[in-house]
Amino acid sequence: MEVEETLLTKQKIHRISRAIKKQELSLYNCLKSIDEDLRFVEEVRQWYKGIPVLANLRCGLWYAPKPEGTCYFKSTDGHNNNWSFSLSRLNLNVAKVAAQKGGCIIVDATRKGKKFPDAMNKTIPIWTTVLNRAIRLRRESHELPGNAHPQSRWDTALHLPLWVSDVERSAIEGRMDCWVQNLIQVAKEELLDLSDALQKPLRPLWISQNSVVWLNEIPKVHELDFHPIILLSASQVTSYPRRESDWVYIPGAGDDEESWAGGLQPKDFHTYRWELLDAGPLQIKPLVSSIVAKRQGSLGTTQALQCQDLSPVLSVPRVVDTHHPAPMGCIAVTSGITVGNQNSFTIVGDTGLAIGGGKFVVNEEDVTHVSAVIDLRTSRDDELKSLNQQKKYPSNASEISKVG
Repeated sequence: MEVEETLLTKQKIHRISRAIKKQELSLYNCLKSIDEDLRFVEEVRQWYKGIPVLANLRCGLWYAPKPEGTCYFKSTDGHNNNWSFSLSRLNLNVAKVAAQKGGCIIVDATRKGKKFPDAMNKTIPIWTTVLNRAIRLRRESHELPGNAHPQSRWDTALHLPLWVSDVERSAIEGRMDCWVQNLIQVAKEELLDLSDALQKPLRPLWISQNSVVWLNEIPKVHELDFHPIILLSASQVTSYPRRESDWVYIPGAGDDEESWAGGLQPKDFHTYRWELLDAGPLQIKPLVSSIVAKRQGSLGTTQALQCQDLSPVLSVPRVVDTHHPAPMGCIAVTSGITVGNQNSFTIVGDTGLAIGGGKFVVNEEDVTHVSAVIDLRTSRDDELKSLNQQKKYPSNASEISKVG
């Protein structure tokens, strides 16, 4: 008995915990948290004016209004004992942008209570080191000039943040030569082009909301001996959601958008940022639905109308039934396809479905538009027989079924 009570108690606690977590990860809390972190990103962008900003897909897009580009560095490639240099995600566009502009800023965030996601802790540092070493080897093998940077000063060291352990650093270093050779094999021509473009080696720098930055000592990019890849982690360092007066701060809220965004996209948020925040927790969901529908634009509207036109309810004039008002979200109509005294039915939103009472008869010109007629009434065998006699439906277009 005690075991059963203990089990029930644990289940109740689990359900309550999940309900609290779901409430914390609400649409409004996530957008409000992103806005909070976005202010920090905008401040850092002012420190490095003229340096292009790239959003690391997909979370980074929420924190980078109008980015100059995107990249895709996965945190899983930097997980402990799973380090990898991806040949399917070379991200050479990042190196080209850094070569053209002197450097770049990569924006991302994390939910796990860390300063930086593993993509910034290890994946990108591995990437910069592999590129630097591969370019040096290609220059040596082709006797290419070292550009403005002599080969003897071309930095090929592995630069990791201080919080990465020596054991992990050593394990990553042991895999470097293999990754470099793999890159040279699959991207020979690209490396030659990149070698011509890069005047300096690439090197990561880390900035988070915990960083201490002396604004009067921020160096100019052209004064550095390398092209900086500034890794900007937008989220605050907290292991748990932080409750404010009327909302809850969630670190890395832009992550896993499918679970909370309701179809809203980062571009939508940046366009309607202030309207969404002003809507508050109670009104934000209807506003998001409106924004999503608006984004779909004329194409989505046209497609919806085309789908609706396939049903007989839209092939006839609409006349509002004032005696039987339709439920919210529906349209009441009268159509020539019904007979009898109860000749009205209701279109259910944009679903293409219609609900109505009375004896339904489909005209011959509408038969190809009918997918199914479902009769939910009982003891209507005579009416069904009459309907079958009036029109024989094509087997692939219509079915008349009785659900008792």
